Amino acid sequence: MQPIIETKRLYSRQEIVSRDSNVVIPNEPGVCAFYFKEIPGDTPTGRCKKREGLTLLFISETDKLRRRIKGNHIEGVANLSTLRVSLAALLYEKSGYSLYKHKQKYLLDEEGEEWLDWWMDENAFVCWQQHADPGTLKKEILKNISVPLNIQNNFDTHFRRKLGRLRGQAIQIS
Repeated sequence: MQPIIETKRLYSRQEIVSRDSNVVIPNEPGVCAFYFKEIPGDTPTGRCKKREGLTLLFISETDKLRRRIKGNHIEGVANLSTLRVSLAALLYEKSGYSLYKHKQKYLLDEEGEEWLDWWMDENAFVCWQQHADPGTLKKEILKNISVPLNIQNNFDTHFRRKLGRLRGQAIQIS
């Protein structure tokens, strides 16, 4: 089985951002995987890996795990995280916060980012695996499972197109 999926521990967003946190995310190359309690929108989960009542929906590779996990996905803003953009698009009906697009960047207003942080506090869990060649590790993991919030390597082409359309409906601003 792939190492990222079999890590011993999943960490909540709250555990990572807490001032008292002792969670140490290495700033080395690797892959991170995000599991969710609540499924955003109508995301299909049939071929997804399930663990501890959570569903794996997103995998990211990076040359610096701490920066990518904490700085982009966990504490970042939409324009720094494809995960946050996809979640914002899928959760629009629930949140009421629209994505905006300025040039090539997706944005949420401050209240929308706060709402997304709250939703992730309740629903997002992450694990990671250091690896010298994260791209190779990610490809190996993705051979047998679906991660529907990833645009690339998404088995479900119908949902990938739908997610692309939802992201594309961001309100254009100058």
